[in-house]
Amino acid sequence: MCHARSKHRLAPYRSFSLALLLVGAGGVLTAELTVAAQRERPLPRFANVENLVAQQFTRLSEDEDSDYPYKPGDLILREQVAPVFNRIKRLGWDVADRQQILARIHQPSDLLAQQLLGSEKGVRFMRTISKYPLGYDRIDRLNRLPLGKRTVHDLIHKVGGAEMIRYMTTAKGGQALGQMLSEDSGGKDFNKPTGRIYTQEQLIEALKDSYKAEKERRKKRR
Repeated sequence: MCHARSKHRLAPYRSFSLALLLVGAGGVLTAELTVAAQRERPLPRFANVENLVAQQFTRLSEDEDSDYPYKPGDLILREQVAPVFNRIKRLGWDVADRQQILARIHQPSDLLAQQLLGSEKGVRFMRTISKYPLGYDRIDRLNRLPLGKRTVHDLIHKVGGAEMIRYMTTAKGGQALGQMLSEDSGGKDFNKPTGRIYTQEQLIEALKDSYKAEKERRKKRR
């Protein structure tokens, strides 16, 4: 009788132990499945990533509803780039610094985007200054100066504005001018890159850096 009672008292503990065992086994199984899934999705070749980016901007260049269809070298926008990351993820790479990359790209509501993409003159100006080293950076930095917005408007809408940006980015005198502007309010580091991503080419470079970092992370996990 006493033996039967002991067995009855131990039954809940045995059930509890069995439940813990099953939960633990389930956790191990889940971890194993996760590792297996990761092994099934190797990092895609970077050439495939580049192709996805190229396909996105080819679509934009063929957009008949746009007043100014995309051309290589044009200012790119965050909303144009965001869908690319979902396609890259389907290839097997979830870009770890996706948000940081997107944050470096202008939005349609940003001043620079409105200035360069909002009118025919703005687009024409953009497609000229985009050929100059750090041309976009110079316009972005000019906008931060006192009366900078007005200055950029005049450069876009008056004759010779793009030539001024060429001078500022390629001539020694332009570099000296930039040094002087660096001393103005809002002009710090005027001659240096802003760290923004302005073009498709710069986006590829940012993804390349992220890809290298991802390869290193995966090597360390092995």
